[in-house]
Parts: sequence; structure tokens; C-alpha cells
Amino acid sequence: MTLADQWREEGLQKGIEKGKQIGKEEALAEVAANQLTERFGKLPVDIKDAIMRADSIALGLLLSNIFRYESVEDVWKYIQ
Repeated sequence: MTLADQWREEGLQKGIEKGKQIGKEEALAEVAANQLTERFGKLPVDIKDAIMRADSIALGLLLSNIFRYESVEDVWKYIQ
């Protein structure tokens, strides 16, 4: 295997891992948005957009606390 082939393989592996991470974040965001919509009704666009942009750590925290929120404003405090 040439050096160029090794670099190409490393790049491919990094791309696969990045794709998996993005897929995980998208799935968590969808679950969070669906659960919050079920609880509070239609979400304001700014909150839904913030959820869709959040990373997996923020989304994990959001989902862990989902039953503690008393209002959609409480969600905003966590997702900003």
C-alpha cells in the first residue's frame, strides 16, 4: 500500500466516523423535538432550530431532563 493509499484510507475512515456522529446527532434531535412537541405542542421555530443545531452532548442533556421541564421556556434555557 502506498503512502497515498494509506492517507486515502485514513480519510475514508474519518469520513465514515464523522457521518456516524452526524447521524446520531440528527436522530437525537428528532427524538428530542418529537418528545417536546408531544409534551408542549408545536414548538417555536427558534427552539426547534436550536435543537436541530445542538451537538450530541447538549441533546443528551436535553433528553435526560425532558420530564423536568414545566414549559417550553425551560427548554430554551437548556438548549441555548
